Amino acid sequence: KGTYGGYVLMNLGATYKVTQSVSVDLQLKNLTNRYYEYVWYDPDGAQGSLHSPGDGRALYTGVTVDF
Repeated sequence: KGTYGGYVLMNLGATYKVTQSVSVDLQLKNLTNRYYEYVWYDPDGAQGSLHSPGDGRALYTGVTVDF
């Protein structure tokens, strides 16, 4: 089938508790903006290997409120 090289992604995440019931979350995915691909094989073998580019650098934020 074939062999493809590996890769390492660096992600960061933090949560800050603003009050007893409110917290803010921050996540930075793919810190170095590394290009990578997901590679998989068609289970029927009709298409050979399939490739999909991985996500680039992304920032996610969230707020959690407990009632």
